[in-house]
Amino acid sequence: FELLENGQSFWTIWLVVGLLPALCEEALFRGYLLSAFSKRMKPWLAIGLSALFFAVYHMNFYQGCYVFLLGLILGYVVLRGGSIVYSCLIHFVCNSIAVLFSCFAEEIGAALPVLTLDTPLVNTVTLLFGAALTALGIFLFTVTTGKTN
Repeated sequence: FELLENGQSFWTIWLVVGLLPALCEEALFRGYLLSAFSKRMKPWLAIGLSALFFAVYHMNFYQGCYVFLLGLILGYVVLRGGSIVYSCLIHFVCNSIAVLFSCFAEEIGAALPVLTLDTPLVNTVTLLFGAALTALGIFLFTVTTGKTN
């Protein structure tokens, strides 16, 4: 938000908030932690623990709730695919959507006035949108890797 308030360009904000965290956080939480945990415990426990660390790292209870769910999905994708490439891509898409909504809030509000209200409806729409994107990411991951179980 400081970048946005200081008048930084969209591309700078996108790089700092969209791309770099996707790469760095995936390297830490799925590349290092999940890998270490999965050598010592069952896969779902390793995924859950790395997702919990991911959520706590964000230091915001509300954000932490959906970040924990995202961490579960990203952990599953990494263990299933054997690489953090797919999780980086999904994480990047999620961050990029947040950047777009932040940088173009007025334009989005003009096009979809219901999203400018601070109501439970906005939170529900955001949650459903995030769930749909996540499901799409998992579907695309499954189709592109050709794995069925």
